Amino acid sequence: MVILVLIGVFITLKHFSIYCTMLIKVPLSETFLGRSEQMTPYVFKPKIKSDNLPKHLDQVSPWHYLDVYGDGSPMSIDEIHLQGLVHFGMFMFFVDINYRVLFIHRSPKLVTCPNTWMPPGEHFLTGDVHAENTLIRGVEEEFGEALWNEKNHFISEQSELTSRPVYFYRDYGPSNGGRVDRQLTHFWYIQLTEIGEIVAEEAFELDEENNQVAWYKFDEIEQLTKDNPDSFCHQTIISFIELGVSLLKKKFNM
Repeated sequence: MVILVLIGVFITLKHFSIYCTMLIKVPLSETFLGRSEQMTPYVFKPKIKSDNLPKHLDQVSPWHYLDVYGDGSPMSIDEIHLQGLVHFGMFMFFVDINYRVLFIHRSPKLVTCPNTWMPPGEHFLTGDVHAENTLIRGVEEEFGEALWNEKNHFISEQSELTSRPVYFYRDYGPSNGGRVDRQLTHFWYIQLTEIGEIVAEEAFELDEENNQVAWYKFDEIEQLTKDNPDSFCHQTIISFIELGVSLLKKKFNM
């Protein structure tokens, strides 16, 4: 209520939460070694009929589609998946000076997608007001503070690849407790100033969650997803990777 008074906007906490989301995180691990992330859950507005719900890979306007769930109390990602609620996330596409994209290898200890490769990602947690908050926190959690430190000059540009978040949908079925993943995902591009190996050697501090990195050109990624799909968890993730590559190729006129 203090925030609402200070900004002088007479709106409900529910609508303010959606506003924060709009200013703004492939589905990632639900828990890792006991860690639980807390995020704001959302539902589709009652006026959105079932046949008008977004489809996987649709770009979605949160203003139009979402209400905060209940009183907006934060929930763990596992609770959100179990109830099939909507949350926000981010895919991070780091591109080095040779137009190669960073992929990280997910630890076998992770609950979701162990022993697979994907671009770094992060959930939008309660308290993240802007996308940049999620981006900076995610980079520091994944790789340490050196990469984002302006004194090191490793990052020259960063921006979103789409005007609206992209809808991720996957029903994991009864074998996974009936979990349903509904995530509005921001595709974020980060341009590096060196070749990937130099950046990794000088700036990366890998944790237990992500224990290896690799760098792939756009056409190599497209070939790998076709030839070795099991390396990328499942087809729903692959579709996101392919979308990201197509957006990057468009950005670079390739």
